[in-house]
Amino acid sequence: MKVASAVISLVLGCAITFQSCVVTGLGAIADPESKAGLIGMLVGLLLMVGGGFAFKLPKAAMVISLICAGLAAIEATNDFGDMKVWAVVCLAIAAMEFAASRKPKPQPPATTVP
Repeated sequence: MKVASAVISLVLGCAITFQSCVVTGLGAIADPESKAGLIGMLVGLLLMVGGGFAFKLPKAAMVISLICAGLAAIEATNDFGDMKVWAVVCLAIAAMEFAASRKPKPQPPATTVP
């Protein structure tokens, strides 16, 4: 579960960052005072950071994914409606990371001294 959430976070972080860069660039051409997409770039970068943490620190990755979901929900109220989808996806990733953090870690075998 850790590997799956990490890979999904990294790939979607790249996709969200690219999409937000395009929206920001085209928004600046159409309306020079538009700020749509700036928070989306932050969401994408944070999602990539959370994906890196998911391997060893799934609880930290879960918190980062929840922050990403909140930021995406805030951005969805502006001109960037696609962020509603990304907010739901960030919540799903956070749920995967929560499940990964709840799994018991395997204990090394006990050594006995003869």
